[in-house]
Amino acid sequence: MSDQSYNTCYTLGHGEATWDQFADLLDRYGIQLVVDVRALPFTLGPEGFRLAPWFDRDQLEARLQRRGISYRWMGRELGPLMRDGRLDGVAREQDPEYRQGVEELMELIHNYVVLILDRPPRWEGSHRHLVIAQTLLRHDIEVVHLSFDAPPVPAQIDLFHAI
Repeated sequence: MSDQSYNTCYTLGHGEATWDQFADLLDRYGIQLVVDVRALPFTLGPEGFRLAPWFDRDQLEARLQRRGISYRWMGRELGPLMRDGRLDGVAREQDPEYRQGVEELMELIHNYVVLILDRPPRWEGSHRHLVIAQTLLRHDIEVVHLSFDAPPVPAQIDLFHAI
């Protein structure tokens, strides 16, 4: 943990990126902690083959640890699925487990340079933008969406959440 206080976090969808692309991005932004919000933290493709095994939870945690970066899986608290398996962003934001996870995430963000990791490579329409970033923005935490092939994009409150 750092003596410095932070108020910004980053998000990224790993897609099928290579480990080297991911590691370069971590270095570029000085990431200290990866918070994995995938409900299922592994990368199975069609027909069961591994798309990017370096993003499977065990391998990811070990590789990050070797780089001096901490890892935290919070897919249960912050992932997109309700306990009954539904996808419902509005209900998710009201869920006590999600709210507790957000409190924990905000504390982590104040103490580390945090990257919120998800699978979809595009942030538009992703859970990390439509739910998590919107919640953090309402708590005055700056959220920046990163991509492997585009400049960083500061998250904005969307119209639905501004009401």
